[in-house]
Amino acid sequence: MNDTPSSSTEEELADLVFESQATIQRTQTATDDVFDLVKRFVHLYAQLPTKPAGAALLYQECGSLSARFRDLEQKLTIGRLSKSERNPDGSDLAVEDAQMSRRHFEIVVSDGFHILRDLGSRNGTYVNNDPEKIQEKLLKAGDVILAGTSLFVFSGAPFAEELSSD
Repeated sequence: MNDTPSSSTEEELADLVFESQATIQRTQTATDDVFDLVKRFVHLYAQLPTKPAGAALLYQECGSLSARFRDLEQKLTIGRLSKSERNPDGSDLAVEDAQMSRRHFEIVVSDGFHILRDLGSRNGTYVNNDPEKIQEKLLKAGDVILAGTSLFVFSGAPFAEELSSD
C-alpha cells in the first residue's frame, strides 16, 4: 500500500476499510468501560500507603475500604482457603468470599509475562467486564479481575507517584 490514502488504489482503500471494520468488531470493551476501569485502578492505587515495587495484585479486604496489594513473583494462587501446614494446597492469598472457590485462580509468570488461569472455579473468573469466563488470559496493566464477588486489579509495572496525588 502507498504512504498516503490519496495515492492508494480503490482496492487498497477497500481492504483498509474492511480491515478496520474487522478490528473494531473484535474490540469488546466500550470506551466508557475503559475509563471506568482506569478510574477504579487509579483510585485503588492511590489508597495504598506504600506502592508496589514491581508487578502486583491490588485488592480490598472484604468489609474494609482499605486497599492492599500482593507482589507477584513466579506464581500466586488466590482463593478462599488459606495455605497452611494442614492445607498445603491452599491459596497464597486467601480472600473471605463465599462465592470464590477454595483455589479460584492463579497468576503465573512465563517468559516475563503474567498469565491468569482459572483453576476450575465454580463461579468463573472474569476480566475487564467481559461476560465470558476465562480459562487463561495474558494480563496487562490495569486489568480488572472479578472472582466471586471480589475485585482485583493487576498493576503491571510500577507506576509513578503522580498517580496517587489525584
